[in-house]
Amino acid sequence: QVIARDITQRKQHEREREAIISVSAVLRQAGTKTGILNIILDQLVSLFEVDGAMLVMPNAQTGGFVNEMGRGIVGERMTGLVIPAGRGVCSWVTANKTAYLNNHADQDPLFYRPELLGNSHCVACAPLLAQEQVIGSLWLARQMDFVEQDLHLLTAIADIAANAIHRVMLHEQTELQLHH
Repeated sequence: QVIARDITQRKQHEREREAIISVSAVLRQAGTKTGILNIILDQLVSLFEVDGAMLVMPNAQTGGFVNEMGRGIVGERMTGLVIPAGRGVCSWVTANKTAYLNNHADQDPLFYRPELLGNSHCVACAPLLAQEQVIGSLWLARQMDFVEQDLHLLTAIADIAANAIHRVMLHEQTELQLHH
């Protein structure tokens, strides 16, 4: 049993390492925020075999959140969804700066609009933290349960993504200021 557990852990670490290397390599090619977001969501769909991958960003006008971009059946269904201030799991993830995993999200009273999940009621979310500030969150939804290792890998990818997004946003701001 000990040997089997050790082999399983090594395989999991190898999977995580390969995924992080893959995401990092692909992100180096992106030069715009939109390019980075597209790459991240495509990579998440592929790595986790999900029915939906989404990027949720704060909505400065309402104080809530907006599902800015999505992939897969669930992701496309939720794209453009506006989450009111103080509602939904996004508020909890942002306030606590911690990841969320629920394999029965359709039954979670915090989850905003669970009917949009369809049969994909297993959900994982990781905040995008850049310089200790939450700049958004990455969401995954699928029919098959998520495990803690999935959440660890999603969090690692979210950290890489947050830094890439933050870097590009600063670059775009600098270019805009230079243009003015």
